[in-house]
Amino acid sequence: MSEATGPPRDEAWGADELVRRLQGAILFEWCTPEQIRWVVDRSEEQVVAGGTRLFAPGDREPGFFVLLDGRLEVLVEQGGREVVTAESEALGAYAGAIPFVDDAPIIGARAGRTSRVLRIPDPVMREMLAGGIPIARHLLLGVQARAQRLQALLDQQEKLASLGKLSAGLAHELNNPASAAARAAAQLGGAVDALRGAVRATAHLDPDALDRAGLELRERAAADTQSPPQALELSDREEALAAWLDARGVPEAHARAASLSVAGVDVAWIEALVARLGIEAVEPVVALLDAESAVARLLERVAVATNRMSELVAAVKSFSFRDQAPIQSVDVREGLEVTLTVLAHRVPSDVEIVRDLERDLPPLEGAGAELNQVWANLLDNALDAVGERGRIVVRARSEPGAVLVEVEDDGPGIPPDAQARVFEPFFTTKDVGEGTGLGLDTVYRVVTAHGGAVDLHSEPGRTTFTVRLPR
Repeated sequence: MSEATGPPRDEAWGADELVRRLQGAILFEWCTPEQIRWVVDRSEEQVVAGGTRLFAPGDREPGFFVLLDGRLEVLVEQGGREVVTAESEALGAYAGAIPFVDDAPIIGARAGRTSRVLRIPDPVMREMLAGGIPIARHLLLGVQARAQRLQALLDQQEKLASLGKLSAGLAHELNNPASAAARAAAQLGGAVDALRGAVRATAHLDPDALDRAGLELRERAAADTQSPPQALELSDREEALAAWLDARGVPEAHARAASLSVAGVDVAWIEALVARLGIEAVEPVVALLDAESAVARLLERVAVATNRMSELVAAVKSFSFRDQAPIQSVDVREGLEVTLTVLAHRVPSDVEIVRDLERDLPPLEGAGAELNQVWANLLDNALDAVGERGRIVVRARSEPGAVLVEVEDDGPGIPPDAQARVFEPFFTTKDVGEGTGLGLDTVYRVVTAHGGAVDLHSEPGRTTFTVRLPR
């Protein structure tokens, strides 16, 4: 291990040693030894233990730190926790440059292990830049590269956070139909066994009459599905049928009446059937019809549940534009509908979602998955704003040369002093740990990348985000 990168020693290196070493750092490659000596004489050499915070967000004039030996880690706070966005063990690596080249908030830095650093006070740093010590170009290039890496990392983390919430919601949404299908499938075995026994018990009866009865039963059930009877009418039907079956000694009369009445059977129909088959056929025929009805209902439950799962999977695939080119023709109306489907698990029972979507919206050329993320972030914000009770309106309409999308909620509104900052990265009005401050930043960047614009109007009881995208 070379002397320049060896483990830090507790004793100070001294000005001469610092000047010699800093001459090998890229940051000072255009500086003369005299200029470096001027900096060293006005700075402080420090040895810090691993994990020590050099500065944190909110610090006033924290200083500019140059790594002499060890490891330097640059941090940003996101969602209530610290995230390392860059780290280096190179001689001359630095942290604390952003306030000197950009009007941006202080982020943080720490020693990744026991390290030796040179702390240049803020007044000295400003005097260096004003006095012509040639490090400004390196600072600008370094800050630009670091900002790009930071943005890429935060974009990735925001997507992962969104994916996590989406996955959790979809798991909940898929669990309901999956559980229903599993229950129905488990019950089908017993229902099929009952049907086989009922078929054997009616083997001596007229098969054509039984077939006609089964067909009529399915037709009556379908008619009831299309025009469901009122609850009182269904209750009267069930009660009358149960009394008729009980009077004729049919076992489990009330349970079978409940099942058959839902399938459309009433006393008049069962009497007509018995007239064709004979009164002795009442018990086996009722058992057969009950078994057929049970199997049909269970199969319908399986079909409904699996169709719902297919709809959710198709919605997710459409939401992410999987297996499609990054840029494609985008149907905004479909994207909004898919996003609402994907976020359905987030909507409380007392929140009303109103769709005001113009038919035949012209398609846009763009990144469909990114635009769907815009709609998801805006709807997420609206849902957070209304809480457990409220109203959200999603509008979409065409304008000359553009498509306009609005997401409006009747929540408490955004404070006037915060409205100008809502699209800034890391700015959030939510409590610590509840928001990253990147959702609306993502909205702004995606919309502007598509040549569009996003506006906000907010007052108590009405907040509207308006997105205009060129056609």
